[in-house]
Amino acid sequence: IRIRKRNVGLLRIGASAPPIFTVLPAALTAFQSRHPGVKVVCRTLSSEELSEKILVGEVDLGLTLSAIRVPMVQTELLAATPVVVLLPSSSPLARKDGIGPADLAGERLIAYGSHADVGRLLDAAFERAGLVRQTHVEIEMSISALPMVQAGLGIALVDGMFPWTSFKGVVTRPFVPRTLMSLSLVTSGTRPVPRFVSDIADDIRQAVVHAGLQTRIRLACADAALFDPAAVFGRASYA
Repeated sequence: IRIRKRNVGLLRIGASAPPIFTVLPAALTAFQSRHPGVKVVCRTLSSEELSEKILVGEVDLGLTLSAIRVPMVQTELLAATPVVVLLPSSSPLARKDGIGPADLAGERLIAYGSHADVGRLLDAAFERAGLVRQTHVEIEMSISALPMVQAGLGIALVDGMFPWTSFKGVVTRPFVPRTLMSLSLVTSGTRPVPRFVSDIADDIRQAVVHAGLQTRIRLACADAALFDPAAVFGRASYA
């Protein structure tokens, strides 16, 4: 009887760390209250891994802070979040209200590489200040910067969605000029929509709103100095 009511099944989610911490707990709580018999498999994946697994059907739905421009993949923008500076609470820069490229000159920088969408935007921010961004430790996922900053290995440029201040010894400050990253929901553009995907997608949208993330995306972008319009505006289908 439960199978006929579609109350059992499997839902496979791939996501980067920030939405796993800020969005998925509330979304999955709502989802599983309606579908207690559904097994959820959640994997932490980079954007490259996510796009590959969406394409081959190993993941039903993804959440990423990196733009995916891959044929046969559909993306929906959910929110925009600014880049922040993650630094030790003891750092002299922690006394500043905002931190720009000139402030970071001479610091050991932990950040995304230039191949990433946000990496190119950060390069542009430094170039506008007459500087070249020198990254001492290149990261793929922002969460990997946390233990490095805690250990005093440097200062990081990371997304502002992750709950950084929940961890001891670190603080965040806005990066100036304001630079945006986009949170996108990713599904296959060619395969039939798997069972329960529409339900969890609605729960994720509600969780984004309840988490207080930036859902008025165009307003956020109007206030930002650097962003990628192709990664930030609207719903796109690369099919």
